[in-house]
Amino acid sequence: DQANPEDLVVYPNPNLDGNFTIETKPDLSNATISVYTLRGELLFQETVPALDERKFLRLNPTPGTYIIRVASPDGFSVTERVMV
Repeated sequence: DQANPEDLVVYPNPNLDGNFTIETKPDLSNATISVYTLRGELLFQETVPALDERKFLRLNPTPGTYIIRVASPDGFSVTERVMV
């Protein structure tokens, strides 16, 4: 990861319904939010023009552990493990 892991906050974690809030400390342009299974399967991906406020991510995964990655063209790349 190119950024400090504390620059990405995903909550609530653990989560009962798959609805997460994502926040980054730096404001990001053209950020890509990706969600993967622990086996590396891509479940969801979205590019947002500006990640400068809270972003709500609504997933309907089966219970388990997932990886959320936020990356931007300027080198920001941080992952967070979440549990549903």
